[in-house]
Amino acid sequence: SIPTVHLVSHVTDLGFTRVQGAEVVALALACSIFSRLAWGWISDRIGGLLTLFIGSFLQAFAVFLFALAQDIAQLYLIGMFFGLAFGGIVPAYTIIMRNLLPPTSIGMRIGIVLLFGTIGMALGSWVGGQVFDLNGQYADAFGVGVGANIVNLVIIGFLNIRYWQSRPKPEPA
Repeated sequence: SIPTVHLVSHVTDLGFTRVQGAEVVALALACSIFSRLAWGWISDRIGGLLTLFIGSFLQAFAVFLFALAQDIAQLYLIGMFFGLAFGGIVPAYTIIMRNLLPPTSIGMRIGIVLLFGTIGMALGSWVGGQVFDLNGQYADAFGVGVGANIVNLVIIGFLNIRYWQSRPKPEPA
């Protein structure tokens, strides 16, 4: 969530206007609306865990690109790319839980996961601001975001491996 919170400031620090920064955020969020539908369709075909891994990888790559971008056109394109990746991550959690957990108390489980996801995003944004305050540039804050995404990818990758290894193997014909 570091880009969604700090993107306008990052864009203005690069010498562009606040309006252009807001446009980058608006493009990202508009694309995330479309991508929620697209990632839902993808999740129905490849599963929630794999969707979460792919979306998280693409999000990490987009955050990395934000740290490198210097041109407003690049920022607009990366903003759209980020939105397309970001939009499908949270909905994948509900699909994962629907497919992997018993239906009893699923509403409570979804609420708990989304609560802690929201807390994580809030803390991530705060940490990004602290890193900026220490170093005076958003590239380092985005680097922290990429690092957090890499930790996330390791966890999701492990869960994917465990899931695919535990699936029953089809009987030879």
